[in-house]
Amino acid sequence: MNLHKAIALEKLSKFRNKVVRWAKEFFDVNSSKIEIDGLDAFRDGLAFLYFIHYYDESLIDVEAFDTSDSYRVLESAFSLAEEYLDIPNILCPQDVISSTNEQSLVLYIYLYKIKFDLKSAGSGDREFESSHRMADLKQILSKKVESVRSLMDLLTHEQQRLISLLRQDELYKEKIHYEKHLASMNRKVEKNIEICSELQKQNDALKQQNSLLLKNIDILQKKLSQEVRKKKEAKKLSVTKESVKSFLELLMSENLSGYLNKYEKGVFGLTDTQS
Repeated sequence: MNLHKAIALEKLSKFRNKVVRWAKEFFDVNSSKIEIDGLDAFRDGLAFLYFIHYYDESLIDVEAFDTSDSYRVLESAFSLAEEYLDIPNILCPQDVISSTNEQSLVLYIYLYKIKFDLKSAGSGDREFESSHRMADLKQILSKKVESVRSLMDLLTHEQQRLISLLRQDELYKEKIHYEKHLASMNRKVEKNIEICSELQKQNDALKQQNSLLLKNIDILQKKLSQEVRKKKEAKKLSVTKESVKSFLELLMSENLSGYLNKYEKGVFGLTDTQS
């Protein structure tokens, strides 16, 4: 924002404070029913009705007026002020209610200040002079209103531009945030890929070890089978050797006929009678 805009904004701010201060002092003196602590006190239109009432009590009975609808109150106040106080209507009720045109609202309140100043100045020639002054002021104010509206348009455009820049800045920050988050996720993915690759290598090594173990188990089973078979054969051979040894010992201890006799009796169960 350049220096000219800054100066204009400062003047508008001072003018706004001056008008609000006058309205506060006016109601502090004339009415305890209206408390002015800022422009929000004018949103419901009741303050404008009291302005008109205190200017000319015959124009409106505020106590009997239905003030439940702010839009209707503002519309009535603007119409009465324009018709009986010669205050031009430079506002619409919705602008006042929604706070979308504060500078025009300040100017409109200032018109009431001028009207009350002229009333307190007296009557006769002085009043005639004041009426001319009022006409001049109306013309000046009309130009000021246009100037303020132009400035408001400029400020609105500047505000939109700033909002756009802020939005772009937010989007840029959001983009940076997501880029950092994406980079972090990519690093995690790469790390997980490395871990998976290492696990795959370990798995392949375990498969090789398992295959080797299976081969060794097969070899051991074959060797075990061979050992068992050898032991069985050795056992049979040992039994055979013992039998042969026993037979030889028997032959050596008895004669053959006695052995055969014993053998026949033992094996066939024959007796002499049976023979």
